[in-house]
Formats: sequence, structure tokens, C-alpha cells
Amino acid sequence: MSGVNGYMRSVTNRYYLTSTCVIEAEQTIQDANFINTTSWVTVASVRCRVLPAGQNDTERVQGFASQESIKVLKRLVVPHDTALDTGQRVTVGGELYQVGAIDVGNTDEVFRQVLIVQMRGADNDA
Repeated sequence: MSGVNGYMRSVTNRYYLTSTCVIEAEQTIQDANFINTTSWVTVASVRCRVLPAGQNDTERVQGFASQESIKVLKRLVVPHDTALDTGQRVTVGGELYQVGAIDVGNTDEVFRQVLIVQMRGADNDA
């Protein structure tokens, strides 16, 4: 069975995951003067694909639903072993997204899907 999964991962990475994304996590560091500095640190750069979200996906990201800056909800597909967490930032093709929900359907041993929200009108400077 692992040979089949390996083959499916190989085909998925080559033909299905057609973009590359940079995944970043927010990190706060305290300097010598006890001043906190926040920055974005790259966690991974992986092949990916951005898909439209389904109708039921909106319920999974209720925390983001009230934000006026949110315009687009999508699904991000990445290799199955990619570490993702809510609140991380993902850049795909120059567009900036935030991971909104981790536990979504259609995740298996070949690839993983998470919900992302496209950020517009927010302060996205690193």
C-alpha cells in the first residue's frame, strides 16, 4: 500500500500541485531592552494549489467571518506532511492569505487541505 501512496504523492506533486507557496508563522522576540518585536518567519516553501472553497466551508472559519477585510475564502492543497496551523500566513503567486481552519474534509495520505482567507485592506507588512 505504501508504494501506491508514494506513486500517488509523486503524481500529485508533479501534475496537481502547480504553484509554490511560502508558509510563515508570526514570531515575537524580546530584545535586550525588553522590547517585543514581531516578525514573520518562513516555516516552509512547498508546492501547492489554491482552489475555491465549498459552500459549507464558511461555517468552519467563523472567527474570520466578522472581519471586513476578508473578501475571498479558498482551500489550499499542500503535500500531506506539510505542517500548518491557524494564524499562519501563506503567500501564493503574490497573493497573501491567512490559514483559517485546519480540519477540513478531503485530507488524506496523498495531500492535505486547509481553509485560507485572502487578506485585503489589512496591514500585511512584515
